[in-house]
Amino acid sequence: LSLHDALPIYIRQWRRLSLRFDAIQSGFLVSSAQIDFVLRFIEEFGKPGTVVAVDPVLGDHGRLYPKIEAVVAEGMKRLVAVADMLTPNLTEACVLAGREYDPEVGDDEVSAIARELSEPNGAKVVVTGIQRGDRILNCVYERTRGVAFHYERRVGGERSGTGDVFTSVLLGDAVLRRDFAEGVAHASAFVARASAA
Repeated sequence: LSLHDALPIYIRQWRRLSLRFDAIQSGFLVSSAQIDFVLRFIEEFGKPGTVVAVDPVLGDHGRLYPKIEAVVAEGMKRLVAVADMLTPNLTEACVLAGREYDPEVGDDEVSAIARELSEPNGAKVVVTGIQRGDRILNCVYERTRGVAFHYERRVGGERSGTGDVFTSVLLGDAVLRRDFAEGVAHASAFVARASAA
């Protein structure tokens, strides 16, 4: 179900209320028009201190999702450039950085990718969901602190939507001024607990 056509109705009301948001999060976008819309939304409804989180949903396991075309992947780079926080999985991080996908990526390589994604504007980056046996690795990068690695136990098989939950919890922690690396640990633990329920 797409709410794209309904969004202008919401926006008119938010304008009447003179709303500005403490946080803005984007996720699955399937066209350049949707990316442009989100960019305009951030410009209009953000304010000084608004935290912008971008989960650049593009693909997984080294492939773009069926609805994602190369033009969308390229357009996503414009949205990434205005983000305060980025939460790509390994496939998405490789696409955005223009690198070959390697499911066996080493720590040095994924660290370099995270640093590269942070470059345009100093965004905090976590490359999520990297398989390490029975654990999941998240590579965390902050320009002021460098790279850190967070491991979480793997719970069951893959589930759609865990990236959305992860980014939402992380963004909530950012609004509450929680340390970014601590927020990654909190969001990872939350997803693991929810997956085990």
